[in-house]
Amino acid sequence: MTVEQQTTSNPIKTSPNPLAIAFSVLTHLLLLTPVIYIVVLSVNTYNTFSWHPILTTVGIGLLVLEAIYCVSGEAYVSKKMTRKNRILIHWVLQTLGFLLTLAGVLVIIVMKGKHSHFTSVHGKLGLAAMILFAIIMISGLFADNTKWFYPRIKPVTIKIYHIVGGILVTLVLLAALINGTYTHWWPHTKLGRDLTFASFVIGTAFTMIKPTLGAVSKCKFMFRKSTPNT
Repeated sequence: MTVEQQTTSNPIKTSPNPLAIAFSVLTHLLLLTPVIYIVVLSVNTYNTFSWHPILTTVGIGLLVLEAIYCVSGEAYVSKKMTRKNRILIHWVLQTLGFLLTLAGVLVIIVMKGKHSHFTSVHGKLGLAAMILFAIIMISGLFADNTKWFYPRIKPVTIKIYHIVGGILVTLVLLAALINGTYTHWWPHTKLGRDLTFASFVIGTAFTMIKPTLGAVSKCKFMFRKSTPNT
């Protein structure tokens, strides 16, 4: 095999530029800082209930968002790993995030009972988020195995549904998490809560840039008019 053929079959990945690395570091800090902050506050005011914010914050605020970022936007990971391995990491982080978040929900159910907790806005939002979370994880299985449905359903259609659904579910999960900081549980200052809100929102916005662009690109591909050559 010639050098040109090797290059074609195994394209050489270029190193990410410093701006991309800086953007990735900033995104990680924006996601990690509020998670550490909430966990520390929960530990400082520890009781059995503290496991609810600890588990849900780590599950959603860290693992779920990192799962999305590593598969679509993280500069260093994109350089070092193949797409297949990034999808594997995405699956592992999403699964861990789901399990931790589910454990956090079970803690509050055991403590308060499902009828008392799910009557609040936070409880209803959290319940809806978990149901949607489970559905989108199942859709991920379909997105990784589009051959099961081909040619009845185009692979790009399944991937669009998964990406768009994943973005929407993540926003609902984040809304439930942030809403929890605006309940009577919050043990610190209003400024700390507002900074937590801002950090999560900005970090999530950065994380969603590439998935959103990818969804738009796939939609254009799916809906473009077929040409005679096609």
